[in-house]
Amino acid sequence: MAFRKQLTHLIILIPVLYLLAGCAVAKSHQVKCLENGRFYRDPDRPPHKVWTSSECAKYFLCLEGEVFDFRCSGGLLFDINRQICDFKLNVDNCDITSEATTPKPLPNKAKCPSNDQLGCGDGTCLPHDYFCDGSLDCPDGSDEGHCNPGRDPNAAPPCDPSTCALPHCFCSPNGAQIPGNLEPSQTPQMIVLTFDDAINYENWELYDKVLFNNWKNPNGCSIKATFFVSHQFNNYHQTQKLWNEGHEVAVHSVTHRAPEEWWSLNATVEDWFDEMVGQANILHKFARVRMKDIRGMRVPFLQVGWNRQFLMMKEFGFVYDSSVVAPFSNPPLWPYTLDHKIPHSCTSTKQNCPSRSYPGVWEMVMNQLEVNDYSCAMVDSCPTDLSGDDVYRMLIHNFKRHYMTNRAPFGLYFHSAWFKKQEYLDAFQVPVETLTTELGFVNISPFQDFVAEVLQQPDVWFVTNWQAISWMKNPTPISRLNSFKPWNCDKLFAQNEIACSVPNVCKLYSKIFQQESYGRPPPRIDGMVSLKVDNLTYRTTPEDLRRVFERCGDVGDIYIPRDRFTRESRGFAFVRFYDKRDAEDALDAMDGRMLDGRELRVQMARYGRPTSPHRRYRGRRRSRSRSRSRSRYSRSRSRSRGRRSRSRSRNNRSGSGSRSRSDSKSSRGRSRSASKSEGKRSKSKSNSKSRSRSSRFINSIISQCCKAPIGITASCSVSVRVEKAARGRPRRTPSLHAMTNVFYVNSRRSGAV
Repeated sequence: MAFRKQLTHLIILIPVLYLLAGCAVAKSHQVKCLENGRFYRDPDRPPHKVWTSSECAKYFLCLEGEVFDFRCSGGLLFDINRQICDFKLNVDNCDITSEATTPKPLPNKAKCPSNDQLGCGDGTCLPHDYFCDGSLDCPDGSDEGHCNPGRDPNAAPPCDPSTCALPHCFCSPNGAQIPGNLEPSQTPQMIVLTFDDAINYENWELYDKVLFNNWKNPNGCSIKATFFVSHQFNNYHQTQKLWNEGHEVAVHSVTHRAPEEWWSLNATVEDWFDEMVGQANILHKFARVRMKDIRGMRVPFLQVGWNRQFLMMKEFGFVYDSSVVAPFSNPPLWPYTLDHKIPHSCTSTKQNCPSRSYPGVWEMVMNQLEVNDYSCAMVDSCPTDLSGDDVYRMLIHNFKRHYMTNRAPFGLYFHSAWFKKQEYLDAFQVPVETLTTELGFVNISPFQDFVAEVLQQPDVWFVTNWQAISWMKNPTPISRLNSFKPWNCDKLFAQNEIACSVPNVCKLYSKIFQQESYGRPPPRIDGMVSLKVDNLTYRTTPEDLRRVFERCGDVGDIYIPRDRFTRESRGFAFVRFYDKRDAEDALDAMDGRMLDGRELRVQMARYGRPTSPHRRYRGRRRSRSRSRSRSRYSRSRSRSRGRRSRSRSRNNRSGSGSRSRSDSKSSRGRSRSASKSEGKRSKSKSNSKSRSRSSRFINSIISQCCKAPIGITASCSVSVRVEKAARGRPRRTPSLHAMTNVFYVNSRRSGAV
């Protein structure tokens, strides 16, 4: 018996000793040092082990000649490009040893003939201003590869009040100085309300009847807000109504695309142009907002896009950005222009802030709110477990932080969904006057309670971002604010700028959309094994699912059920595999994985389909479409090395104003063109060096509804409901209706209606 125990112990000990020996051999291998400040793989790893999980999970870092080794946790592999450990389905670069590095420029070693030139890594000489401007100019890309604030040869200088004077420039050493050197007692306390994303029936009642109509500024005008509008799901008829009521309409991108880091790390100057200038053109075309009134922008997810974003803003005439989140500070910061170095750090908020100077561009800096031991920029990003009383105390506390110190503008930044919590807006559908008359008291929300209390102060004003900047350009004491013209409410509109009361609706169907409708016949699935995938976003397409699930095996079919009326994804899909083992592998690999910001829930599907689809939607109709394609709008651009000239044109007389950039053939810009004829549903592409966003397509849609030429004199309001996003197009192909669910287009026909 004792002998058997000793033999058992020996059998167990032999593999352990073998493993220990293997480890010793592995550690005896010296990994080469690649000192570039980034993680890398073993350059001498055996070729036949490159794609093995054990080898792909290893990574190394060399610091001052010493190599440190690391290994990802079980089941994870190292992504060399993203420099993180991730699930194996997300890693496809196990064969890459190190991240591609950009050569360093040679500022003083290239022996450039002119003093205003610097050398690229390959010796090419370019003008000084081309380095770290956000656009690649050197053949090897070295002009944009090493541009942190300490290395940027064109870094913005520190604030110099002697050279920075209002109304065109404003700065202060600590960012907290009041413009015009006014005393706090003579400075109005401005409160800025902003709302991000689309305006539609989900939030229209909140905007139209609840938040603004019952409150007045000291001059008798209704309080106003700034709306940063993104294109998807937006109702342009309602957007025009808000603009007619005196609210500010600003830009929040066309696609609002994910992932979040794309905006700060990957978006090029051309991408910023497409997203922001494109959305400005859309707002002008469909909501009739004057181009000169579209002054500001906010980046999706507040992911500031470094110099590339602000280069686009400077070139195309944006007045201000409101995306930079300042670290929490007492006293809070005032907005500033980007003539000089920003007066605060951006590293704490992980934002890619600009390093160089952009004279005349304003930054409506976002001061954070203080909530107990937390700080948050957006109100809806604050702790979600707050009661109504907690919210009221939070608003009052932060208001006093501004009001009792330097009276910097107090920003409250919202998404409309925050108000849907019953505690936050009890009187959502009942006007305050009605409650007062019928019940004898007002049961208003914490937000409305806050507004009512602060407006009791004669020096508190609710203003838009542009109104705040207008005051900063011309600091006016409280005693003269009633006659301060930018804060008056007597704005006049032309007849064709006023929203129609009852827009006509016509539908534009897509053949592709009809194929993906809810009631499509199921494919032949005999012998296939189905997985049910839950918690999808409205953006997720069958192509997205196929791309990630095909890594586990051959996928036979992917089906996303859609609502019969709204054409909206119902939030789940069926992924069918030919082989049961592949389906089981996909279940293990994909359950819990993140896709489009959601954690997928995957399970084996039950077979059987109901004979008649369940109508789960009641109430007013909404039409949504989803697309991941990119839209292009009327513009042209080029950039010449010899002379980089840009222009923005606004043609208000023709009613189709646009922002454009033009340049010569020797430019470094890129261009494409595409056109679409809705009459024949045909597609065409051109390889020419010009881009166009054809307004003829928009006009053809409107003409289908009105059956008359489009002019600017009559009063017909046309609503174009685009039912579906076109799928499968190349990324750079223009497609207006591919990105739009509902257009409420206020166009004018020549002649009587």
